[in-house]
Amino acid sequence: DLEMEVRSCSYFQANSMASSDFDENDIFRSLSYTLQVDVAKYISRDLLVNSLCFQSCSDNFIDTLSTMLSETTHSPGTMLFRKSDIAKTLYLISAGRVELLNEDPVLNGTRNKNQ
Repeated sequence: DLEMEVRSCSYFQANSMASSDFDENDIFRSLSYTLQVDVAKYISRDLLVNSLCFQSCSDNFIDTLSTMLSETTHSPGTMLFRKSDIAKTLYLISAGRVELLNEDPVLNGTRNKNQ
């Protein structure tokens, strides 16, 4: 709703003017949970709802998960993770593209001497 959007923008603008080096995540976390859900609906909820793996999830789960998301931007060529990495982050791509590289030496036709 428009009133919520105006209130949220006013809040963020007031906090950004008070401090030139603010962290959006800190500001977001300082909001009440209800307001976090309302803000997240405008920012990230559609991304979750439109992802196949979350389509059967409850609205409550989607609302909760949407408050945990944070947006990041990566430069071309940035390595986000490797096949052997322990997953600590879930990436949902909202714009751009990702290239998956197979770095398995056996599958690439070469064998690592340490294997």
